[in-house]
Amino acid sequence: MKKRTHISFTDQILKGLTLALGIVFLTSGCAFIQNTIDSIRGTESITPQIDRGNDTLLDFDPEFGVPFYLDADLVQEFPLPDGTITTMVLIPGGEFIMGLNDEDPLGIQPAGNVRIAVNSFWMDQFMVTNAQYRAFLRSLEPDERRAMQPDSVAWAREIGVPWSIYFRDEGYDNYPVVAVTWHQARRFADWAGKRLPTEAEWEYAARSGISGRIYPWDGIYSRSPISGEPLANFAPGGDFALDGFIITSPVGAFPPNNFRLYDMAGNAAEWCADSYFPSYRILKRSAGQLVTPIYDNENEPRKIVRGGSWASNDFYIGVGVRDYRFSTSASPRVGFRAAKAANNPLLQQRARDGYLLRTRHGTDPSLIRN
Repeated sequence: MKKRTHISFTDQILKGLTLALGIVFLTSGCAFIQNTIDSIRGTESITPQIDRGNDTLLDFDPEFGVPFYLDADLVQEFPLPDGTITTMVLIPGGEFIMGLNDEDPLGIQPAGNVRIAVNSFWMDQFMVTNAQYRAFLRSLEPDERRAMQPDSVAWAREIGVPWSIYFRDEGYDNYPVVAVTWHQARRFADWAGKRLPTEAEWEYAARSGISGRIYPWDGIYSRSPISGEPLANFAPGGDFALDGFIITSPVGAFPPNNFRLYDMAGNAAEWCADSYFPSYRILKRSAGQLVTPIYDNENEPRKIVRGGSWASNDFYIGVGVRDYRFSTSASPRVGFRAAKAANNPLLQQRARDGYLLRTRHGTDPSLIRN
């Protein structure tokens, strides 16, 4: 005979209260997320949201213990001055451990690790393309147009495809523009009403805000564990064609990360706003910035490059790996994407509070970089 368990009236009351509190907790967490999205909508001057159908990614908020979707509300259209449409993704502010997580047996990445907080910001969903850069050139006066042209000579030194075809043929419209200098990339961003991302923003976005990742996706491998296909456009073991592309690929040809950003590993490396310094510790001393720090030294000609390219091996497409190039140099392996401040007070307050809670710094709001 099955033993009957006696449940007292008090136990029933406690179980009811527990269930009720759980429902309230879940509801409040969902309400907070919805209020955050509503607040974002109210503070950004953007066009109506893009209809992405059911193309959503599930994520999990560890603070409230509830799942939520990075839905189409966080991907918006930002037109260029000529009317060309670009899409940008809202990157919610947060905190992460910046720096290399993978093995570095040769000691070629001396920057170390540091805890960094970033404010919310918008970031281009795709790298700047040939078509977008040509639109920028058409807007310039002849003299500046010549100065802003990509370096066809640098391209020809390594690539068999003629530059006139890669940059000007409509078949390559949706490929990343490359062979541009840091100054040219920054000038494009100014024209577009944007800016180059800081190194901290770039790494935070590539990681989807998740510390400890080696690549923009989960796991320690650069290929799919199911199909064996490369997860980015790069050259494992020097095999340039293994991923299906000899050189660059059209932007968005490989899966996005959890923030819905494409090509954060491989295809073309990307210019960042920061000047180069061997250690991340400079970010802690740079202008006393607490959140979204940047090392901007006009006397330092070396500028940060991130992400690896179509010619990189597995190591160099890692999210924590950094490199630099001289600001006046151009390479067929380097392009860029742009960013834009997202002045959302709720997300910025959360980023600052979380950082201060762990580092016990002061709370001077003037140190927050917008």
